[in-house]
Amino acid sequence: MESKKVFDIFRDDDDKKTVKVNSLDSLMKYQRHHMELLKNYKEQIAFLEKLLSDCRNERKNFFTKELPAISKKLDEDHIDKSIKTEWLVQLERDMRRSFDESDKLISAFAVQKANEFRESMEEKLKEL
Repeated sequence: MESKKVFDIFRDDDDKKTVKVNSLDSLMKYQRHHMELLKNYKEQIAFLEKLLSDCRNERKNFFTKELPAISKKLDEDHIDKSIKTEWLVQLERDMRRSFDESDKLISAFAVQKANEFRESMEEKLKEL
């Protein structure tokens, strides 16, 4: 009876190793599926990154280059300062609103794609 307890210790240790191997296998399968999904979605990920980058660059370009150039042109054309200011404030407000709407649309699209990716990953995980 005593000798069986000694062997039980080894058997318990083997069971733990089996669990570790199984969890490692599951982790490797998860990682493989994740990489496969990234590969499948790479064009959409790149498209989203480009949309976001373009929107940021357009916003930056407007406020650092275009708006000052418009202001300068209005000065050169001797537009009354109060009219110029009113017009530039309105233009800036409208452009901010436009950029904000673009950000919202891109963000909604990104969330939709992230949900599709998550759902695909969950489907793959059910198979593990």
